[in-house]
Amino acid sequence: PTENWLCNCTAADAFGFSVAAPCGCYIAGPCPADLNGDGNVNAADLSELLGAWGTAGGDVDGSGSTDAADLAVLLGAWGACN
Repeated sequence: PTENWLCNCTAADAFGFSVAAPCGCYIAGPCPADLNGDGNVNAADLSELLGAWGTAGGDVDGSGSTDAADLAVLLGAWGACN
């Protein structure tokens, strides 16, 4: 299958203005929150995300860091991937 890489190279500063930021790239597919690739977003993916907190290892939203925004995306995608 073809992988679609998406990159986010901007971030918002404390005032909401866009600023240059380190690029966070991730594979966009039918289920980017499926961190372990088993076709489901579930407790195993949640565990991986929490274990990677503060690093790029569980970055689902392309921000370059694993944080609360990634947790929200993961929880919103909970269940079987389409």
